[in-house]
Parts: sequence; structure tokens; C-alpha cells
Amino acid sequence: MTEKKQASVFYKVYAICWAVLLCLLVAAVFILRSYLADFEATRPEHVAKDTFEKYFTDFDALKILRDTEVPVPEFDTLEDMAAKIEESIKGKELSYSPSSMGLDDTKKAYYVKYSDGEKDVKVATFTIEKSDKKSKKGFATYEPGEIELYCIPVGDVTIKAPTGYTVTLNGKPVSEKYVNGDPIETESCKYMRDGGVGITYTLYTIPGLYKTPEIKVTTPKGEDSAVELKNGVYEAQIVYSRELQERFGERMIKAAKAYATFMQNDCKFRAVDPYFLTGTDIYNYIKTSQNMWVIDHDSYYFEDESATEFYEYAEGVYSCRVKLKHVLKRARMEDHVDYMDVTYYFIIDYGDGVVYASSNN
Repeated sequence: MTEKKQASVFYKVYAICWAVLLCLLVAAVFILRSYLADFEATRPEHVAKDTFEKYFTDFDALKILRDTEVPVPEFDTLEDMAAKIEESIKGKELSYSPSSMGLDDTKKAYYVKYSDGEKDVKVATFTIEKSDKKSKKGFATYEPGEIELYCIPVGDVTIKAPTGYTVTLNGKPVSEKYVNGDPIETESCKYMRDGGVGITYTLYTIPGLYKTPEIKVTTPKGEDSAVELKNGVYEAQIVYSRELQERFGERMIKAAKAYATFMQNDCKFRAVDPYFLTGTDIYNYIKTSQNMWVIDHDSYYFEDESATEFYEYAEGVYSCRVKLKHVLKRARMEDHVDYMDVTYYFIIDYGDGVVYASSNN
């Protein structure tokens, strides 16, 4: 009887021990699962997934640029950048992958991409960084870091404008820090006198714009200059003086006609003398020209004459462009046509314009 009673006590203790052990095992499993779940929840891959879904599933480039506080470009806006980025990935399916950079315990990097045939095209890079916060179980946690969008600008913009003109790009003045090289001299620089400064051009190079540029160039007087795109360079044209054209246009045409007439031996030098400055190279050249050897003709006339492109270099120092056709006629012969296209540099002498130099165009 005693043996049965002892056996019964043994089995009760045995069962209780197993029950306690089972409870401890279940508790340990729950505790371990809790730790594993907390550990898994703190992994950077989950934060990376959340970051990708937040910013790239419904891609909003402008939101990213604003949230990441990207500096606003000097001559563009964030909207311009966003439009350029979204244009480049329109219709593409984005995905992300771990990057080979930043593979340590404090920072993880991922790049966003889309497939273009057999190659991947990167759209952006974002990082996940270890934070100072700990999880409930004491594990390190991660948080979103930096996001960098890749945006290929339209390209550098080069503007060539007359020195002294004001250049604006997308409504903003272009400063001297964008000047590229020394001023480019023109032919006029060879013929200056009396304080005149020849025409030069300044070259500006502005890097990395995100939209087609809107360029405006104005003279020191506020007059608009025409801008043309030539061989990849935006060239601003010189604004010439209508006032000077009205004042001296007829006289400069008369000067050109007198020169042409004299060189064909159809007038004396005294007809040329009033239009050219005494003692200058051009005056002496005309005066000493051997004009007896000319094309035989019976009569002549002029047509298509014009005087344009009047420019003031300094007070009393000017230039203009004169063009005309000098037609020489002879009976029973085909007309001979001399074409004149010349730039005259002239000053004021006794109230009239007199030419002191010239160059052929």
C-alpha cells in the first residue's frame, strides 16, 4: 500500500515538473519570438521599403526636392528641375536595390532604377541611417537619411553679347562671375580715335540649366537686342542708332558715291575732298590713286544704296555701313556692276560727318 502511494506521488511530481518545464518552454518561445519580431522590425530593409513606397511608388519629384531641401538653382526653379526629372522617367516602372556603397552598420544605401533594355538606369539614391533611438527590446533602429535625385540638365548655356549690354537669363541678371574669357574684339577696335572704344563682345557660360533658356539682352539705354542661336551660342545683336542714321545717312551715301565716281575718273578730287578727313590714310590713298586706268563706259548710275548700322563709340566718333551698286554703261556692251559694301568710320568736322577710316565687309 505504501509503495502505491509513493508511486502516485512520484508521478504527480513528474507531471508537475513536465508541466512547469512546458510552461517555461512556451514562455521562452514567446519571449524569443517577441525579441525576434522586435529585431526584425528594426531592420533597415523595412525602413528602405517604407521610404521607397512613400516617395517613389507614386513618384512626386517636386515633393522629394522640397522635403530634402534641395537648393533652388540660380536660374531655374525646383518646378523646372522636377519637370525635367519626371519627363525622363515618364512611363517607367521603378524599383530599388541595395547599393555597394555605405554597407556598414551605421548607414545603408539604395538606388532607385528602371530597366532600359538590358541595362538599369539610375533615377535616385537614398540612404537609411542608424538613429539614436532603441527599440523596446534594446535593438538599434534606423530612419530615412538623404535622398538624391539624378537630373541631367538641358546643358550649359553660352551667351555672346556686346560688352556693356545687360544679360538676363530666365528673368535673372547674369553676373560677371559667368564671364568666359577676355572680351572678343571686332574690326572696329582697329580704327578708334578721340576716346572712342571699339565694339567688343563678352562671352558668358552658365552651367546646368533644366529648361530651355529665356534670354533677354538690353543696351545701356534699355533697348532690346535681338538674340539668335548660332552653332550652339546665343548671340545678341548690336542695336544701332536710328537717330544717327537719319542725321548722317544721306551724307555717308554721298561720300561713297563721290569715292566711287572719282575712282572711275568721272569727277575731280574736289568732289571727294569734303567727305574725307584731310591727312588721314584713306584721304591720301584716294588723292594719290591712279584713276586714269578705268573700265571704259559712256555713263553710270547708282542703285540699291543704303547707309545703316550707325554706331556711336564716343561723343563725335561714329561708324556706319554703306552699300550700293555702281553701274557702268557702254553702248552695245553689257553693263559692268561694281558692288560696294564698306564700313565708314567718321567724326564731326564743322558740323558735317567726315570719314577718317574705312574697312571692306
